[in-house]
Amino acid sequence: MRSLLSRALTICAVFVAVWMLVTIYWRSISRMPTAIEIVVYLLIAPIALIAVVFLLRRVAVAVAGFATAAASSSAQPDAASSGNASPAGAVPQREQAWTLAIVAASVRTPIGATAADVLDALHADDIVFALDATLADAAGFPVRTGRVVGLDTADTTRALRQWLDSKPADVPNPLAIAEEWTEDYYRALAMAGEVVVELIDVLRSHPGFVAYRSADASQRATIALPSLQLLPIFPQRWSDSAKKTAAAWLMHRVTECGWPDDRLLPFPVAGGSSPAPLASIDRLSSQSHRQSIPCLCLVLACESHLSEACIAEWDAAGRLRHGKNKAAQIPGEGAAGLLITDTAQATWLDVDSVSSLHRIAAAPRDKSADAAGRVDGEFFSGLIQAAIENGAATADQITLLVADTDQRASRVEELLNAAYLILPTLDLDNQCVRVATGCGTAEAAALLTGLALAHHAAATDQATVLCVSNQDPLERSAVLVRPFTQSQKAIDHERAAVSSPTL
Repeated sequence: MRSLLSRALTICAVFVAVWMLVTIYWRSISRMPTAIEIVVYLLIAPIALIAVVFLLRRVAVAVAGFATAAASSSAQPDAASSGNASPAGAVPQREQAWTLAIVAASVRTPIGATAADVLDALHADDIVFALDATLADAAGFPVRTGRVVGLDTADTTRALRQWLDSKPADVPNPLAIAEEWTEDYYRALAMAGEVVVELIDVLRSHPGFVAYRSADASQRATIALPSLQLLPIFPQRWSDSAKKTAAAWLMHRVTECGWPDDRLLPFPVAGGSSPAPLASIDRLSSQSHRQSIPCLCLVLACESHLSEACIAEWDAAGRLRHGKNKAAQIPGEGAAGLLITDTAQATWLDVDSVSSLHRIAAAPRDKSADAAGRVDGEFFSGLIQAAIENGAATADQITLLVADTDQRASRVEELLNAAYLILPTLDLDNQCVRVATGCGTAEAAALLTGLALAHHAAATDQATVLCVSNQDPLERSAVLVRPFTQSQKAIDHERAAVSSPTL
């Protein structure tokens, strides 16, 4: 509605401007215009001017698409030799058809605990962040937060401390770690634990899991049950020891849910940083297809900024949203998890809602979006165009845009500029949702929540969805999510039946 109103106002403005100029001209020459002149100058001229404006806009879109395609084409030889995506976000043509399947998703957010509820809340566009009942700034005033109401951290805290007391081999100094953690750590892990339980429950329908559980120990090595990779993404501010401890705890939770520990693999993560969610998922796709190995991965992100320590840090840094400070943010929290498989593995699971995840376009900006100056959407639009090409789609096929964008003016401006340029037919009032506007700042958890929403819309509504990320000052990414068709599922099932041993 807002985009239609904007276009209507633009058209009215053109008419009014032309009429004023023509009227001023006629008055200056003191001559009464003829009927033909009135029609030409007051009707035909404004319409022609509007047509020229819209034509120039179409030409700009076409030129941008051509430039992106040319950049992708010129970068393909280097990308093919290195096996990585080009800086423009494109992938070698022979790899563009590679897809993974999203077979299940689980979310915990301040506005809902299912993807359907979150989408409904975002579409309603009436979310108001409440003043927090327990957290306040340095002046004693309550702050607005995106809090998951009703989250009980007591059980998680108790269970985690008992596990630490048992001195697990993966944790070098459990007592020191327990003292380091504040309320936000336990809130994040409580939500992550709930997500793990939901997703592992989906894996119980895998015939390999059923056969493995019923087989003798001596026979289990021959069971066609792929190893489950756990890819947890924790807040960047957490120390390396905290991340390792949290990862070991979640591995423990997975095995508690019944998944065999000898078929569980941690995702290799370099020390000092958390993996980028979409880039890591694309790495899974490349590894699975290039090596022809099964892909079964639980990707999980969790975040919470709701503790006295976090609020004090935000307040000191000027990040808390007060009054008209458009550069500030809302402290939020959440967790999201996805079960991602190769298409053959997806056919073995007893799930109805499956979506196809295409290759990801990702690259860093040259300039931070937080730096002074206007943030245009040109670079971001190039990545979006590359993601659409990676999915062999066209812009007019996209019916939903999901972004992790928050309330900051620079991020909203960048998203809208890119969307107007590449997706001119999309109604940005009704066909675009911004996750962080309902959840607050939750970094990777907001991005994975967005991907969970894209999966839900593609799997249940048969929508073609574009999921994009621009919360980070530099990193930008985009990916296309489409329905996993029944014909594709049947073909992959036949292939899996031929290539897999009898269960």
